[in-house]
Amino acid sequence: MPQKRKVDHLFLASAIFVIDNLSNIEEFQDQYFDLYEIKKRSILYLEEKNITNKLGLYKSTRY
Repeated sequence: MPQKRKVDHLFLASAIFVIDNLSNIEEFQDQYFDLYEIKKRSILYLEEKNITNKLGLYKSTRY
């Protein structure tokens, strides 16, 4: 049976930050929908765990 991995909240916060910056780079414009989905799911997960404010992610960073 596969072992569940613990989610690294700082990793998710970093991913959101990187996606925000990648969306400003022309080469990544065509891939933004996929990046947007990752960002959306990451924020929803962090909000569900009630840790967005602890990481400095506020409603202004929402999708």
